[in-house]
Parts: sequence; C-alpha cells; structure tokens
Amino acid sequence: MKKIAIITLLFIVIATMGGCQNSSGEQEIDKPEELETPSEENNEGAEEGYNTSPTDDIKEGETITRGEIMQFEGEYIHIISGDIVEVFEYDQRQENDFYLGQEVSLIKGDGFNTLEPVIKDDFKMTYNNMGMPIDTISGEVIGTEEKTLMILSNNTEVTFKTYETANIEEGTNITVFAMSLDKDLQTVITILNEDSKLSLTVTDIQRGENGEMLLSMKDVDDGEYIVNASGCMLELNMSEIALGDELTVYHNGVMESWPMQVDTVMLRK
Repeated sequence: MKKIAIITLLFIVIATMGGCQNSSGEQEIDKPEELETPSEENNEGAEEGYNTSPTDDIKEGETITRGEIMQFEGEYIHIISGDIVEVFEYDQRQENDFYLGQEVSLIKGDGFNTLEPVIKDDFKMTYNNMGMPIDTISGEVIGTEEKTLMILSNNTEVTFKTYETANIEEGTNITVFAMSLDKDLQTVITILNEDSKLSLTVTDIQRGENGEMLLSMKDVDDGEYIVNASGCMLELNMSEIALGDELTVYHNGVMESWPMQVDTVMLRK
C-alpha cells in the first residue's frame, strides 16, 4: 500500500513532497485543508514554546503514532498522521538516520521515544493522508480546456477537472492521479509525464541541513543530477534507497546547472 500525503507544508500532504512544484504546468493542485495542531491542553510540560502531545497512557514498547516526519527540532520531532501534526520528544541521537518525508513509527521508550522506519511491500493501492482512495489512470492527452483535461485511456475518453488549465501538449502520454471530491468529474491531484521521465542511478546519499534526503544520481551518459527525495511522491521505501539503485524519476523540469537540479514529482523503483 502506498500513501500520498498532500498537505499545506509538504503535501496536502506529497511529501509531500520540496520537489513537487508546477514549474512546467503539470498539476498538483488539490486544495489543502488547514492542519490541526495539538492544543495547549495536550502540553506535557515541555519547554516554553513547545506543544507536545501526551503519551502517559501509552505503555513502553507500544506505538505512539505512525506518520511522516515533518520537522526535526532538537529533541523534538514533528510527525503528521492523518491531518494532524503532532510534536513529540524522541531520542535525538537517531536524527541523522532519518529524513524529512519518511514514514515512521514512534515507539514509547524508557526515557526516550524511538523511531522505526515503516516498510511497505505493496505500492499498488494509493491513498491520501486521510485514507481516501486515489485512482491512477494512464492515457494520451487529447485536449485541454479551462479547468478540464481530457485523455484517451484504453480507447475510452476520460475527462478530469483541474483547478487551472493544464499546460500539456496533445499526444503526451501521462498518468493521472485523481480523486472523487464531488459528484461531478474526478479532480486531478498530480500528473506524471511518461514521455519525459528519467532513468537514473543513485551514486551518493546526503542528508540536507533540515533533514531532507538529497540523492546524487547519474544517467547512462554520466550526466549528473541532484534529486530531493523528501519533497515528492515515493513508490518505494525511503529507508531502503541504496547506492547503485536505478530509479525512475518523474519531474516537472530539469535546471541546466551542474549537477542538474531536478524538480521531482515522483520516484519509482
């Protein structure tokens, strides 16, 4: 099972995802709801300025929460689960082993709460951070109008609603991620351009200043790229990315610098 978090900060949640911007007009356009945060009543007595969620009723060894890492802040970690971002104390010694956007379980410990990576085996089904199903439909673009996208999929014309006109040429092969948000047409969440995807090999993995996973990658012609894995959709487990992995990189554009900077939409293994 894979989960797409499309939130105000990184995603409605993706990751969000950072690298998931509309630099070439591809859509990532569901309108986010404002995230809830813990109230003052939940404060466990943390330092002034911190609002931590209570864990007194959770036994040692039990899971406190499961979600995606939003922020590292000293001995505190911000995790989004559903549409709620909560702040917890954790073992800060683990910080360099985890990344923004990574899905984790926070386990109640004796003295320190600890992080464990979530490992998924199935990425066939897609859901948003609230558990609502997201459909994926592949086809060829046959037309765009104001706030409407039409594709031909398996010899059937399919029409989607968009929040703005999709800047995609007719004849382009795409995969649409869409949700049924009302009784009318399905609404586009994200579009993958199948005609411009890259096949790149991981040559180095770095942790950015704020905890983002930055991948150095190469193509078959030794072209060098930098990909932010923390700011996009993932059809893989972040904790399992390794040197030598060949990944499919969907993007909205590539900046002609050296190494080239990729405006990444999705990574797929």
